[in-house]
Order: sequence, then structure tokens, then C-alpha cells
Amino acid sequence: MTRSVLFDMDGVILDSMPYHVRAWQEALSEQGFSVSAELLYLHEGAIEPDTAAAIFQDNDCFIDADMFHEILERQMEIFAIRYQPMIKPFPEVPQILKRLCDAGWQLALVTSSHMEILKKVLPSEIKSYMDHIITGDSPRISREHVGKLACLRAQSTAFAGCEARSASQPADGNPRRLS
Repeated sequence: MTRSVLFDMDGVILDSMPYHVRAWQEALSEQGFSVSAELLYLHEGAIEPDTAAAIFQDNDCFIDADMFHEILERQMEIFAIRYQPMIKPFPEVPQILKRLCDAGWQLALVTSSHMEILKKVLPSEIKSYMDHIITGDSPRISREHVGKLACLRAQSTAFAGCEARSASQPADGNPRRLS
């Protein structure tokens, strides 16, 4: 029997969520917007051009596509410069991953972050435990389809903060199916 665990990266493997939120708040503030941390926590990992307008409009912020891209680029810059060096795995993560691997579980990392960011923030020790990595810039399919694929392909699957929304990509960067 194949047993699998899908882990989200930000806030599950890495203690990074407060830093993403701060970077968003700073980038938005530079454009004159005040957005609560709560709203950003609710949507972190899903803030993209097609969803941003609706998210922010519902909260009295009107951001068009061009402004969104400008804010997104600034958010990524702020995150990289000010916060990326602070990103660390939660202390218990390496031991948990090792125990799961030793017990024969197949592990996958699922994140809306792009592979370029993942390479900068994910320690090689953590990456070495992952059989598959699914990133925000992997070929896209819907969250619903990824969830169904993972559940259908594994007889026993656990999810740890999963925000699956992209096609499967193994830790070596070569696309293949999660099985």
C-alpha cells in the first residue's frame, strides 16, 4: 500500500507566513493601501491577478491588473531583501520528515511559491526528504484536480496544510505524476 503525505511549505514546513504577510502589508502600504494581516493570512498563496481584484475590492481597495503586478513585484522584492534570510523550518520538521521516510511514507511538498523562491528558502535537508515538489509555477491544473489525483493515486494519503493547485513536480525538478 502506498502511503503519502502532502505538506504545504509556508506555515507548515517553514515558519514563513508572518514574513509573507509583512511583505504584502509593506508593499500595499507604499501604494496607499491598508490591508489587515487577517485578510492576507486568509488569502496568502492565492493572491494572484485573477483573484486579487475580488479579494481587495471586497475590502474597499481597488487594484487594477497593472497596479497588482507592481505591488506583487515589490512584495517579492521586500520579502527577498528583508525577510528571506529569517526563514527557517519549524524545529520539529526534520525529525518528523525523517520518521515518515523511515516508515516508508512518500512525501510531497506543495506550495504556491515559485521554484526560484523555494530554492532560496528550503534547506537541502528538507528537500532531500521530498519525493515530489509541486510549485506555483509548475504546469497548472486546479486545486480540485490535484487533490483528486493525489487521493486516487495513494491508498492512504494525509494532508498537512496543503494548498495544492498545480501539477506534480518531483524534488529533482523533472515533472512526473504523484504516485
